[in-house]
Amino acid sequence: MMSIQFNKQIIDPETVKNGERPIANNINNNRLSTYINEAQQEDVKNALGDNFFIELIEYVNRDRNMPKNDYYDILLNGGIYEHCGQRFQFSGLRKALNYFVYARCVKLGDGHMTAAGFVYKKLDYSERPDIDQKRAEYKDAFLIAERMMNECLRFIKHHKENFPAWSKQFIKSTRG
Repeated sequence: MMSIQFNKQIIDPETVKNGERPIANNINNNRLSTYINEAQQEDVKNALGDNFFIELIEYVNRDRNMPKNDYYDILLNGGIYEHCGQRFQFSGLRKALNYFVYARCVKLGDGHMTAAGFVYKKLDYSERPDIDQKRAEYKDAFLIAERMMNECLRFIKHHKENFPAWSKQFIKSTRG
């Protein structure tokens, strides 16, 4: 048995910071990398299955001399395509993952484990949202991520002959 470490994730902290719902630049990149890894493992891998997920990560980490795969690029970045005479548009896996990570930032991002236990830090120029506001923002971002992920799965189903490693048929919600 061999464990393979990949150099790149599907998205990076800078992508999250500059995403559709941007977050502050001073958020720690290590924390964001943890959220990215969690979202990849819990949300993306859950939807794609292990074999296809590994194949996709290998593609993201491929050597520059390796050939491009147009179907993988469209899956990652989204686009418009035709299937059975109908046109479809989707945002792509990177955007879906960005929303999954953003949701984790909303849910987990403002707490810190310290010697005194788990605490929420306060700043003079900001105010913490109440739990209902936080829950609504998290739920909204996660639902968008799930919809985008389902659009990615639809693209895969419409082109399953180009994704032989894919074997799953649905996305199972991992919200808690």
